[in-house]
Amino acid sequence: MAVRGRTLVFLSLALFVWAMTATGFAGYYQLRYTQVTEAFEDIEGSVIEVDVLINYGNGTQIWHNETTVIAGSTTLDALLLITKNVELEKYSGKTYISGIDGRIEGGTSGWTWWFWNAEKSDWDYSLDAVDEYILRPDEIIKFEFVSW
Repeated sequence: MAVRGRTLVFLSLALFVWAMTATGFAGYYQLRYTQVTEAFEDIEGSVIEVDVLINYGNGTQIWHNETTVIAGSTTLDALLLITKNVELEKYSGKTYISGIDGRIEGGTSGWTWWFWNAEKSDWDYSLDAVDEYILRPDEIIKFEFVSW
């Protein structure tokens, strides 16, 4: 009977340790789940989508729709997400595009950037440097090679 009692005590103790360990793991994973869920909720509002058009001025136009950028990104940030082949120039402390994908500005031609004005249903030329304009959700922008 003493052996049977000790076995029962040992099994009860093992069951207690198992229950406490399982409860600890469940609590830990519940806490981590809550933290990860809150982190994703914070990030969700920090990501926006924009549509980007590159018009090479030679009949080639390429759309990059639903380009995902972090809120607070500039037009330059969006451009660098869709192509790494970008050449930039600084004039008076402002950044301008001098080339995209091998299409380089010349004496009477160069790169401009535009944003879509939904009220006018037309493109508006931007006077902002490419790294100054902050994108808004669902904005449509265009980089265009033009001659003047």
